[in-house]
Amino acid sequence: MKKIIPYGTEAIEDGAFSDDSEITEVEIPDTVFSIGEEAFYGCTALRSVILPRSLTEISAAVFAGCESLKEITLPEALVRICDGAFLGCSSLRSVTFPSGLKELGDMAFWGSGLISADLPVNVSYIGERCFWECKDLKSIFVPNKDTIIGDAAFGECESLMSGFIAPGYCGKTDNASLLQYTLLWCTSTGQHDEAVSVKASDYIRANEPLVMEHILKRNIIPAMSGIARLGLLKPENIRKYVSEASAKNEREITALLLGMLKDAKYTDTEFDL
Repeated sequence: MKKIIPYGTEAIEDGAFSDDSEITEVEIPDTVFSIGEEAFYGCTALRSVILPRSLTEISAAVFAGCESLKEITLPEALVRICDGAFLGCSSLRSVTFPSGLKELGDMAFWGSGLISADLPVNVSYIGERCFWECKDLKSIFVPNKDTIIGDAAFGECESLMSGFIAPGYCGKTDNASLLQYTLLWCTSTGQHDEAVSVKASDYIRANEPLVMEHILKRNIIPAMSGIARLGLLKPENIRKYVSEASAKNEREITALLLGMLKDAKYTDTEFDL
């Protein structure tokens, strides 16, 4: 069932259509300037939404639990996506974030089906667990060095293998976050400042077995490429990693490791950040 909000409507109330399992499409006119919290919460059959062009905020949990949602165009006027706005939207594979977007709330895309998240430079805040458990998220781009990133913003994103997060380590201290940020650094080393690069390389040296276990377990080729290019493994350990990668039939990683073995210039103390 397609739901067309009448032209002239200015606001949609909190929970107005929540748990309506018959709505498949929603068209909201440009006269609407406010959509209340949980307005379409739990509309499990909802597949596509047309938002008003003048909308500046997507309220908390507006589309939470809309597990069939596949298509939504965020308006250029949008400034804020509030807490849990798209939580559990497991079919939502792609979103184009408008250039003026400034804030993503806590758990905004928790459990969504996003494959990539290319955030605009104006984003100044990414909430806690914003992209938590986005199992298919493969790449992330956060270009603003001053962006504040909440705890575990990208936690449990098991497919996340490449990207650039300008703020670097963002003050995170738990080992899972340190490992994740370090592996992302490996895929974009040339874009980071020296302080971040030193911290990342030091982390790899101090935690080499953990880093390599993670890379080999998930076949993370982009991170392995960065490590190989910079020569960040102890030479005496490389043959062991070659054997492990070969046993897993991880051909590209095996080739990268073999290249490190063959590099006559490689030492454990000489590398260019």
